[in-house]
Amino acid sequence: MTGVQTCALPISTKYKGKVYAIPQDSEIRMFFYNKDMLRKIGKSEAFIEGLPEQVEKGEFTLQDLSNLAKEVVDKGAAKIGMIHRPNAGPDYLMTFAAFGATFMDDASGQLLLPLSAMRKGLEWYAWNANNGVTPKNNTSMTWDEIRARHAAMAAYALERLHLTTDDGVCRIVPGDQLIDDHTDAGEVLRLKHRYLDLRRPSLQKNLIVRHQTYQVVRRYLSEQKFLEIETPILFKSTPEGARDYLVPSRVNPGNFYALVQSPQIMKQLLMVAGFDRYFQIARCFRDEDLRADRQPEFSQIDIEMSFTNRELIYKIMEGLVESLFEEIKGMKISTPFPRMTYQQAMDEYGVDKPDTRFTLKIKDATKIFSGSGFQAFRNVVDAGGFVRGLRLDMKTQGEHQFSRKDLDDLTKVAQAHGAKGMAWIKVESPKEGPLASFNSPIAKFLSDAEREQLIKEWKLSPGDLVLIVADTSFDTMCAALGNLRNHLGRKLGLIDEGLYNFLWVTDFPLLQYDADSKRYVACHHPFTSPTPEDEKKLLAGEDLANLKAAAYDLVLNGYEVAGGSIRIFRQEVQSAMFRALGFSEEETLQKFGFFVEALQYGTPPHGGIAFGVR
Repeated sequence: MTGVQTCALPISTKYKGKVYAIPQDSEIRMFFYNKDMLRKIGKSEAFIEGLPEQVEKGEFTLQDLSNLAKEVVDKGAAKIGMIHRPNAGPDYLMTFAAFGATFMDDASGQLLLPLSAMRKGLEWYAWNANNGVTPKNNTSMTWDEIRARHAAMAAYALERLHLTTDDGVCRIVPGDQLIDDHTDAGEVLRLKHRYLDLRRPSLQKNLIVRHQTYQVVRRYLSEQKFLEIETPILFKSTPEGARDYLVPSRVNPGNFYALVQSPQIMKQLLMVAGFDRYFQIARCFRDEDLRADRQPEFSQIDIEMSFTNRELIYKIMEGLVESLFEEIKGMKISTPFPRMTYQQAMDEYGVDKPDTRFTLKIKDATKIFSGSGFQAFRNVVDAGGFVRGLRLDMKTQGEHQFSRKDLDDLTKVAQAHGAKGMAWIKVESPKEGPLASFNSPIAKFLSDAEREQLIKEWKLSPGDLVLIVADTSFDTMCAALGNLRNHLGRKLGLIDEGLYNFLWVTDFPLLQYDADSKRYVACHHPFTSPTPEDEKKLLAGEDLANLKAAAYDLVLNGYEVAGGSIRIFRQEVQSAMFRALGFSEEETLQKFGFFVEALQYGTPPHGGIAFGVR
């Protein structure tokens, strides 16, 4: 098998050690009529020349073909295989004769065909189709239709069979039927038969790309002088934002290990120990509710480095992403990546991982409606809340005309993310005076001054559509408008699917107040450093709600693909962080005493990042 390019084919088998297949479509029975092959088994020229006519007249039946195929196999002239997928489009049936090549058994029991023979068979098939060498058994089809059908089948097969894989090997799933990539099977059924589900080309491609990704990561980081170091999975339970999975200890009854949520503490201890650049492909476990981009166990590319700052981390990580795209996708991407603060992302996009492939942004109208006659807006503003919205101009709307039902559906989208409702305004040509007219259920409550100010500040024109959400909670308002924006991006086709827009989001909040537990919690984790400007405030325990973290996320097309921070490396700052989180000195020593003690021994400034592996 060494050095042979092969293609694994699904086959039908009969008779131990023998392989053959019987075609089910008279249009392609000619694949069994390889004259050289028939001569090898001793057939006369008269038999060979007369065979096609006998088949067309029905004098040579499928059973006769079966016997002929068995004779070919038994006498060692060739082994014949077929791809058979009934009633499923243009690859309905592809049958290949030997063309001077032989199938071979590999260790798995599959049959293999050299790619050269596969290509030759397809080329022969396409040539016959293009030259009309096909029995016309369907009188409703013209020769042009038959040629077009067969040319399409050959082209589809070449694409479907992936004959230009990186290793020069084509692999098709074994079995009597191909597993279709497009399935309506439910997740439970797919997971029950996962071994079949994993035959789907898209899933196999995912695992191959995952493998290739790991190889690029290891090579790039090794070139950057990083060491790959494994850390324990069974560890001490530490509060890191999610619930732990617990594992009882047999040798210590009544005690439990925790499965690590991340190697955070351990990689920081490696920095204390003098391993200046570390990485590993780490398995992580978090007992939290399922989300579209989160499951109980997952892998992350975990990276940490000493004597660093945010700028150096950005540069090295951008180089890693460049290498991944170039080696796996064959694409050049532009660096350095643009940057945006957390506050700007929330104000303009409503989410901390904005999709910048389309430019629709949130606009503020809080001051405009501060004294509004529309009570719903005025009450929110009086309570210190926010009135913001989206402006869809004529270009953004395209050919889409928003009906009342469409607007009701958009309201439901906003409500699904916490909004109490959504106001809409259709801007129309002036009816009286110079101002544009508002077609809206709330128009009668708005003064001319409010209308004029909204038109001026939002640059409204006839044909525009305005969508407004008001809420006393900044987070609720952002969630409603951010998700509404993304929904409109998909609905109106505003997203260029060919773009890969990377973005660094920086300066996240350090702490967030939890009303249920009546204390502050870490927005990232308790080892994240405040920005240099806010370190003094943390040490003094002042203005905790407004402290900024030296944290950063890498966002791609609206998805967070990596996140990290500069870490706390001084004992007094870490102790101040634990105090801000409401831990007593006793609790700190109990849960993190080993870590706080380690910070006494000359800990270098350090920081890191972790890429999620999907």
